[in-house]
Amino acid sequence: MRRVLVIGGMGAGKSTVRGVLAQDGVPAVDLDALGHEALELPEVRAGLADCFGPEVLDAAGRASRATLASRAFASSQATERLQAITWPTIGRLLDERLNAWEAAGHRVVVVEHSALRDRDDPLACDADVIVAVLAPVEQRVARAVAAGWPEREVRRRIAAQIGDEQRACLADVVFNNTGTPAQLAAQVRTWWHHYQAERG
Repeated sequence: MRRVLVIGGMGAGKSTVRGVLAQDGVPAVDLDALGHEALELPEVRAGLADCFGPEVLDAAGRASRATLASRAFASSQATERLQAITWPTIGRLLDERLNAWEAAGHRVVVVEHSALRDRDDPLACDADVIVAVLAPVEQRVARAVAAGWPEREVRRRIAAQIGDEQRACLADVVFNNTGTPAQLAAQVRTWWHHYQAERG
């Protein structure tokens, strides 16, 4: 089963790429969504409270994502501690989905990974091809704000991510999403048809 890894910063257009492939029946998983699932697990919550303080849990004992983000993304060292706690669980959840899709006979899957920094990332899942979606920072900020995100939070998250030059170096395929979603979708469909023809 081949794995297409889609990378890109906040507001770049990764979901558009994923949506185009979903129309062709390709199953997809977003590692950010798996991260949210991981935060629901007791062992992960306990690890977060031990590392970042009990304040990262609310009165019901659930992870307070806003409080956790303010602490876990305060420095690169803090972010590494967060990843050490959450990534093993995210990896297990990812493996469960990939194994189920392979057992169901799917030949290609899409994994969306917004935090990829290098190809040795344990969650890169031996990608057959890495697709990067790039766009200017201000355009990405505007898109995310239009989608309901506070601008300050958007800029904080973008600043914590790698830049598009690094993403382009990691990628096998690059889409520059400076136009409309329809224009990006057209680029993706063209590439996807070629990819299918080449890989069978």
